[in-house]
This record gives sequence, C-alpha cells and structure tokens, in this order.
Amino acid sequence: MVKKVSIAEARSNISEILGEVRFKRQVFELLKKGKPVAILQDIDTYKHLISNFKMHCTVKPDNGQFMAYCPELDIVTTLDTKEEAVEDLIDAVKDYAERYMHEFELYANSPNRAHHLPYVLAILFCETNEEIKKMLGL
Repeated sequence: MVKKVSIAEARSNISEILGEVRFKRQVFELLKKGKPVAILQDIDTYKHLISNFKMHCTVKPDNGQFMAYCPELDIVTTLDTKEEAVEDLIDAVKDYAERYMHEFELYANSPNRAHHLPYVLAILFCETNEEIKKMLGL
C-alpha cells in the first residue's frame, strides 16, 4: 500500500523514508497542500516496470543507403552504412527523450506523442548506448 506523506514530513524524515523505499520497497506519495506531487519508489522496481517497454526498430537498405526506423517513437534516420544509421537512430532517440522531458507539457498533451512517455522514461534510464540498442531490439 502506498504511504502518503507531506513534503514537510518527508523532509524531516528523509533518511527513514529512503530506508523504507530502498530496503522494504515501500512506495511513498508526496503531498503538497494535500495534493499529490511526486512518488518515491525504489529504482529496481521502477527499472523492472519500464523494462517491459521494448521497441521494434528496423534497419533496411534504401536507395543505396540504410534507413533505421523506430515506429514506437516515429523516428527515422538514413545514412550510408547500417552501423551509421543505427548510431544516428540511437542519438536521435536520446535527443527526443531529452526534448520530451524538457517540453513535457507540450508532448504529454499531444495526441500523437503522449503514449511515448513510457518509452522516453525507459530511454532516460539507459546508461549506455548499448542499453538503448538492446531496448530498440537491434
């Protein structure tokens, strides 16, 4: 069950709360003036949740070049070699994820972009290009 605490209470008891989050996998909902503003959740559980958001990218020849396409995010790149196209797609996906979060209200409220959020969050938690490549199914 989610524990609800005010931000002031969380600030006063941050060590205890973080201990419960880390070692007991307790989820906390932080409230400001009685309204929810954030959650605290352990990173392993969060990563497990977002690990289910896999993408299905394709790389194929296209007029003497290679096209790499990620339909889940509607991102496409075209370069001279397969490797260049894949690396460019990885860079484009990372840039898109950062832009999405920077302009969250715009993207999250856009009918054709709102469903990208779980993929964006999964991308942001990748620490290496290899992790992104794996998530892209490449």
